Amino acid sequence: MSLWRSRPGLPRPGDWLPALAAAAAVPVALGLATLALATGLGLLPVRPAPETLIALHLAGAALVLSPAFAWVGFAAFLPLAAALARAGWLGTVPALAAGALAGALAAKLLGGTSAAVTAGYGAAAAGIFRAVLRRRRPDLFDRP
Repeated sequence: MSLWRSRPGLPRPGDWLPALAAAAAVPVALGLATLALATGLGLLPVRPAPETLIALHLAGAALVLSPAFAWVGFAAFLPLAAALARAGWLGTVPALAAGALAGALAAKLLGGTSAAVTAGYGAAAAGIFRAVLRRRRPDLFDRP
C-alpha cells in the first residue's frame, strides 16, 4: 500500500516458501553471472587489471556460497516479517530494515564477518522476499 504499511494479515504458508527460495536463489544467479563475466573478461585480448578479475571472482564466489550462511539471517528475519505482516507494517521500508537487522544479527552470531556487509545482504534479500510475496499476494499490498 505504501512504503511503510501493508494490509494487516499473515500470508499463507505456501506463499513464504517461494519468496524465501527466491531470496536465496537470486544471489546465486548473480554470483554465477559475475563469475562468468570474470572468466569472459580474462579471455579478452586486452585483459583488465588482475585486481579487477580477482575482485570479480571473490564477489562471485561469495554470492554463490551465500545461501550456506544466509539461513541464519533468514531464521531471524522470518519471525520479524511475520510480526510485521500481522500488524500491517510489511511495507518496503520496514521489510528492508528488518532484513538489515537480521543480517547484522547473523554477523554477530556467525562471527568473523562484517555486520555492514551482512546487513546490506539482509536488506537486499528482504527486498527480494517482499517483492515475491507482493507478487503472490497482491491483496495484502495493493490498495482496494
